[in-house]
Formats: sequence, C-alpha cells, structure tokens
Amino acid sequence: MKERRFMSLLQQAVNRVFLLSSLVIFSMIPPPPAFSLTLQQEEVLAEEFVRYIHATHRLVRDPLITGYVREVGGRIVDVLEDPPFPITFNVVLNPSYNAFAGPGGHIYIHSGLILAMESEEELAGILGHEIAHVTCRHISEIVARSKKVGIGTLAGLAAGILAAVGGASPDAAFGLIMGSQAAGQSALLSYSRENEREADERGLGYLSAAGYGGEGLLTMLRKIRGKEWYTTDDVPTYLRTHPGTEERITFVSAWLKSRQKDSPIESRKNPSDDEAFARVRDRLQARYTDSGAAVSHLGNRLKEDPDNLSVRHALALAQIRNGDRDDALKNMEIVTRANPMDKVVISDLGRIRFHAGQPEAAILLLKNVAPETGDPEVFFDLGRAYAALGHYEEAVKTYEEVLRMAPDLIGARYALGEVLGRMGRDGLAHYHLGRYHHGTRNFSNADFHYARSISLLAEDSPESRDARERREAIARQLRKASPERR
Repeated sequence: MKERRFMSLLQQAVNRVFLLSSLVIFSMIPPPPAFSLTLQQEEVLAEEFVRYIHATHRLVRDPLITGYVREVGGRIVDVLEDPPFPITFNVVLNPSYNAFAGPGGHIYIHSGLILAMESEEELAGILGHEIAHVTCRHISEIVARSKKVGIGTLAGLAAGILAAVGGASPDAAFGLIMGSQAAGQSALLSYSRENEREADERGLGYLSAAGYGGEGLLTMLRKIRGKEWYTTDDVPTYLRTHPGTEERITFVSAWLKSRQKDSPIESRKNPSDDEAFARVRDRLQARYTDSGAAVSHLGNRLKEDPDNLSVRHALALAQIRNGDRDDALKNMEIVTRANPMDKVVISDLGRIRFHAGQPEAAILLLKNVAPETGDPEVFFDLGRAYAALGHYEEAVKTYEEVLRMAPDLIGARYALGEVLGRMGRDGLAHYHLGRYHHGTRNFSNADFHYARSISLLAEDSPESRDARERREAIARQLRKASPERR
C-alpha cells in the first residue's frame, strides 16, 4: 500500500517536472501581440513531448503495420511544398478512437481507430487531417491563445500537451488543452472548431493532390459520430479532441459534392490498396488485441473464405498468442508453403515455432531473416530461442541488438539480466535487472539490484557509474514525491 502511494505521488512529481520544463520553454516566448512559437521552440517542445509519450505508452513496433501507415502518410506528405517539420507517423497501442498531431510534426494514431476502419481511404482521410494540423501550426496557435488568456490557461495547456496520451486518462489531458476553465471553455472550443475546419479544408486538398478521394474522412467522421450516444465518460477520445463533428460532416459532404461536379470519380487517380489495408488491420488485431476474440473473429472469416491466406496468416498469429499451438503451426505452415520466400512469413513461422516449444527450429528460421525484418520482437524471440538451448553468448548479443533497436522493450532487459546471471556475470546481471525494474517503476527492486551491481562491478565501469546515478535519481524522485520521508 505504501509503495503504491509512493508511485502515485511519484507520477505526480514526474508530471510536474514535464510541466515546469514546458513552462521554461514557453517563458522564452515574447508577450502578445508578437507572441508565437518559433519553429525552433516548437522543436524543443516536441522533444519533450515525444520523450514523454515513448516513456509512458506502448507503440506498435511491427514494421509491416507501421511501415504501411508511414507509406500512406508519406504519400500525402509528398504533395506538400514546404512542410514546417519532417512529419513522422506512429501507431499507439490504445483501443480508443483517436489520432492527433503533436508539436514538431509528430503524428500518432491509436490502434483502436485503425481497427474501426475499412479501407485505405479512411486511413488516408484521418492522416490528411492531422497533417494539415501540422502545416497550419495549430499547436503553436493553441499556445498563443492560451497566453492571451492568462497563466492559468498556459499551465493547463502545458500539462495537457505533455500528458496528451500519457498517464491513465488521455481524455482528461487533452481536456486541459481544449477546455481550460481559466480561459473560459467556450472561447477555446470556438477557436478549436475553427482549427478543425481549416484542417479539414487543407487536408482535403492534400488528399486530392495525393490521389485520394476524400470520402474516407467523411465515412470516419460518421462512424465516430455514431458513438456519440455513449455516456460522457465513454465518448471516444476523438470527439473530445476534435470537436464540431456535425459541422465537419456538413462541410466535408459539401466539399465532396462540389468536387464530384468538377472532377468525375472515374477521372481521378486512386492509389488505394485495400488488400494491403486489410492485411495490416488483420495483423494489428491478431498481434495486439485480445487473443481469444481475435481467434474467434478471424476464424469465422476464414470459414467464409478458406482460400484467404492473409486471414489464415493473421489467425495463426492470434492462435499462438492464445496458446493454440497445433492450430497455429498448421495454419502457418499452409501459408509458408504458398509463400516460401516471403521474409515476413518465414519470421512469423520462426516465432510461432519458438512459442510452440521448438527453439532449435526457430533459430534455423530466424537467424538469417531477423536482420531483414527490422522487427525487434523477432530478434527478441531469436534471443530467447538461443537462451532456451543454452547458447548464452548468442543470446546476449541478440538481446543487446534488441535494446539498440528498441530501448523501451524492457522485457529484453530482464531476459538479458537472466542470461548474464546464468553465465556467472552477476554484476552486469544485477545492473540489467535494475534497469528492468526501474522501467516498470518498481523502485525498491531497482534500487536493490543497482546496489548489488555497484558492489560487484569495477568502480569505474560505465554500468557502475550509471547505477550510482540512477540510485541517486530514484532517491531524489522519492523525496519529491513524499515530503514526509525527508
């Protein structure tokens, strides 16, 4: 109970640190009427924003999923003449409906929103809108508006931006941005509706130039509106962060009708690849949603279309997560026979063989294909296969590669510590176990392992120095979070 209280207080302290860092950034900005964020200032804010998100939220790492989203987004970005920032795209593992453009051109889309889509047009519609928020510099404008209405709103804005998808309540965080009571909720909401209209208008232009029809944005807005009968607490996040849904539907509908008169549908270039979209959506469901529900849904679809190898592939991924080893292997072997040279298929078969208790077969499949996939989780399973067979040196090298690729994949940190312990390299083992527990915010265990590593490692080793610094940081955080410990 006491540890949970410390962790809760610590989280509050961490949030205050991010808030203060933002206020320092904002304090460099001159007062109205010249007040605005320069590109450089927004980039500094973006660094803090990205660091916070990556530290508090799980991102989808599957290169097939993220690569596809980035390809669709990149196709739209390519029509921009001079974007203010390099625009990046990531998928946040979150079941809620949301997508948002953070400062500095960092666009995030929730996995739940992708799963609600039915076509590439719908994905492009949402991404085009968010890209327009970036080119319109709306984050900078929100900061400017908040500055005009006082420091209370500025504080709420700073907290909201940096907690936007962090912590337990992303909706509440964005509520700070969109509805600060210090400024008067209606004023900010009115400005926000103007931002949405501008982003829709500009985004539709981008979509048209990129060869998309724009219909996807309209169908997604209607789907999201269909959730408005939920109670206030259950309203999808998108409705809170992107207000004015009804007006937006009216505007987009009118824009589409006007365009149809000027440019018949059959005369337009259409880059949509709905088969690719379906593969990505099925893979997202198979790898990252409830495994039992995914097996049921994908299994029913395969019964309706037994020759659909893409659905069978996704079903195998869901089945191995659900513990259905024999069925997963059977389905994946069928897919592999049809696609024997496909690197993704081979790597997925290798991972399934490992999880089915066949580490030797997994190594044969994964050791050559892993570098070509660029997927840290493929490397992670290869490392675990090496460890299962007692090939500890190979396991250590593989885990270290995982952590170079994805430092936040802390399960690899724990696995590395375990293997080093089996090798008798106790000092390093305790150091990596400390890093693992630090990452999970289990500070008492982290402190224990750091202390053990310091006593076992050479005093001037990088790991020993880092462990000492981390122990000091933990102590400072706990003192801030719990004044009674002073």
